[in-house]
Amino acid sequence: MRRGLCSTAILCLVVLVTLALGCGEEAETPTLSPTPTQYDTFSKYGFSFEYPKEMSLSEQPSMGTIVDENSGIVLGEKENKELELVTVGWQGIPEPVDIESSLIGSVAGGLAALEAGEGVEEVVRGEQLEATKSGHQLLYQSFTVRGGGEVMRGVVGAWYCDESNRLFNLITLYSGEDALALFQTYLDSFVCHQ
Repeated sequence: MRRGLCSTAILCLVVLVTLALGCGEEAETPTLSPTPTQYDTFSKYGFSFEYPKEMSLSEQPSMGTIVDENSGIVLGEKENKELELVTVGWQGIPEPVDIESSLIGSVAGGLAALEAGEGVEEVVRGEQLEATKSGHQLLYQSFTVRGGGEVMRGVVGAWYCDESNRLFNLITLYSGEDALALFQTYLDSFVCHQ
């Protein structure tokens, strides 16, 4: 059933990114350190982030028909002892309007879509929290997905980069225990303007 929940989770991550491109008082996110691993760097479309060498990445359009600097989605999947999924979405927006409210509504809608996914029995939502990412306001929320005897934990976070005029969305989903540490690892490596 892991593959069924995984497929549903990947589809819902795409929905979350498409719906939740937005952002969110300033506080630093907690710093946690997962087990060290070797990383490669994804660097295209004017931003970059590190990902595990064993992870496979794919790109797909989000708002249009092509992936470019204005919009897109990068999906990553790594499965060893534990399943690790990451999704990065972006959309160019010259002047965001009430981005915090937009994110709150979009994340709620995306999580509702996840709840309705095939094989998903329950989605438990954590508290929405605020932090900063490179001086930009960040809103993030943890969640747990249960289905077919499997449990996966995730975090969705979003921010507006005023230097690149884009909304970024970072979502991690993990079959292990510490999804927040995984999210923090990706977030720490992320450069939203180059």
